[in-house]
Amino acid sequence: AHDQVFTATLEAASLAAEIDQQSLKIKSIQEKGSITSWNLQNPRSAILVDDLIIEANGSRNQLFERICDATEIIQLVLARSFSSETYGVKLEKPRGKLGCQLSPELQVLHLKEGLLSEWNVSHPDSQVCCGDQIVQVNMSAQLPAMEAELSKLGSKDDIMIIMRRARQGTVAVA
Repeated sequence: AHDQVFTATLEAASLAAEIDQQSLKIKSIQEKGSITSWNLQNPRSAILVDDLIIEANGSRNQLFERICDATEIIQLVLARSFSSETYGVKLEKPRGKLGCQLSPELQVLHLKEGLLSEWNVSHPDSQVCCGDQIVQVNMSAQLPAMEAELSKLGSKDDIMIIMRRARQGTVAVA
């Protein structure tokens, strides 16, 4: 069972991604390509490393070959699974930007320079990864309240973020 299933329509010739032939998982996504373009235009259904391709152009058979043979547009159905693992990120009197692109559901799409990349350097055992999702900020677990708490970056207060780990997160800095 998967926690999230979504469809993406992409230019087949310029996917710019490495796909594991056996598992059909996305192994890497290059900075320029149709997947990155898709992600920028569709943050609610952004494709991340470790997403699983479960269908290509309406078929669930011979997927890798279908992906390789596609020449124009390819429609992929992808699945993402989350683990039940959560972890905390405590930002003490944070100054600066969080340093990530978040989906509307507060899922980490890309990490860039900022507070979270600094956290990752100093906390190698609990790094924030692409695909992880913010599920609580301070004591707030509802989306608008979490967004309001995140907007307090730069205040004198500490911010405690609870993250839900994607099943297999991957740290990626854009």
